[in-house]
Amino acid sequence: MCTLTWSTVREGGYDLLFNRDERNTRGAEQPPRLDSRGGVGFAAPRDGDRGGTWLLTNAHGMTVALLNDYAVQWRPPSDGTVSRGEVVLACAPVATAEEAAGLVGGMSLARTGPFRMVAVGADGQGRRLRWDGERLSDAVAEGL
Repeated sequence: MCTLTWSTVREGGYDLLFNRDERNTRGAEQPPRLDSRGGVGFAAPRDGDRGGTWLLTNAHGMTVALLNDYAVQWRPPSDGTVSRGEVVLACAPVATAEEAAGLVGGMSLARTGPFRMVAVGADGQGRRLRWDGERLSDAVAEGL
């Protein structure tokens, strides 16, 4: 199971700790690399099977983390499934957690597996999103 926690720091910003759910059937991940999307630089590891990512931090100081939601039984149709990691990469150019939530809220997720996603802005403010196959919920998320 993936886990995530963060805490804001007095000097500004935040400390974020994350671990990835490991599965023996998953291909080896690619190490983090620098990239850009929409003119904004970001660093992210890549999934060896699908090319998406489960974690990225961009030049605005925003981090987006994806956690699988195994409690949800719904699964997307097997033809044309969109990788959850692509949802994270779509957030690469945004500057705030609110922008990330708005971007994901405007996406068609009908072919994307269930997930929980947390976006944390440079100010340490976060949003928690959950896609369960029927609806996307969005809430303010607070670190420790």
